[in-house]
Amino acid sequence: MKAVMTVIGADCIGIVAQVSTLLAKMNVNILDMSQTIMEGLFTMTMLVDTEKSEHKLEDIRGALDAKGAEMGLKIRIQRADISSPRCTGYEVKRCSILPILNRRWI
Repeated sequence: MKAVMTVIGADCIGIVAQVSTLLAKMNVNILDMSQTIMEGLFTMTMLVDTEKSEHKLEDIRGALDAKGAEMGLKIRIQRADISSPRCTGYEVKRCSILPILNRRWI
């Protein structure tokens, strides 16, 4: 199963190393990753694959929660296949935040 992870917190040395090491120990593969630092705030988004892991998503989530608490980070993971019934097909335009943002500037 593919899952999306987010990591947010104060920037410090070793965040990527510690999170990716934990995932590797649980046999979770990192498919894609993006990270940036915004005024000292570290943010990272990952697409991971848990298919080869013997661990359930709840167990992975628990391990990530513990690692986040240890490092002072908020680490979240959720299934990548979730979709909103309101945001499919034609209705995507109505669910977009862009019309809301545009109204604020008119």
